[in-house]
Amino acid sequence: MPFLEKYGFETYPFGLTPNIDLYYPSAESESMLAGMLFALSRGDGLLKVVGKIGTGKTLISRMLIARLPEKDFNTAYINCPINISSIEIPDLLVSEFGIKRKKGEDAMAALQAFLLKEHGKGKRNVLILDEAQALGEVGLEAVRLLTNLETETDKTLQIILLGQPELDRQLKKKTMRQLL
Repeated sequence: MPFLEKYGFETYPFGLTPNIDLYYPSAESESMLAGMLFALSRGDGLLKVVGKIGTGKTLISRMLIARLPEKDFNTAYINCPINISSIEIPDLLVSEFGIKRKKGEDAMAALQAFLLKEHGKGKRNVLILDEAQALGEVGLEAVRLLTNLETETDKTLQIILLGQPELDRQLKKKTMRQLL
């Protein structure tokens, strides 16, 4: 307690869980956030942020979510600490976006209907995949298929991949060239 009082903190800084209340707006982090906000406002389909462990990727993603106006954006955040099967990703998105499925409707159909409906309202749909290096090739292929969800002129789902340097190595494989 004396530490908190001495420095005027209400909670301990530098915890394992990023806390946006303790965010320090450095030039680098603000530049990254501005770039991501610009890319999302343009409708860019896929963004990638790679950095070593502890560089603040998760904190930046939480700051991004906090800055996205709810009236303009629907966001889904998935932390990928383990391999996720290609079947699970649409189910996770349905859950994260709060989509109600019709009886017998599969997750991909429900997701696509939701994305088109929201796009028609002028809203952008954003999926943030944290620790994306853990997706593996099967998971990354499922993400690639999600990038195909589009209208004739726009992507209906924008995806941000956040990951460690292993993500870059995975994406450089010949089998992954369609993703980027």
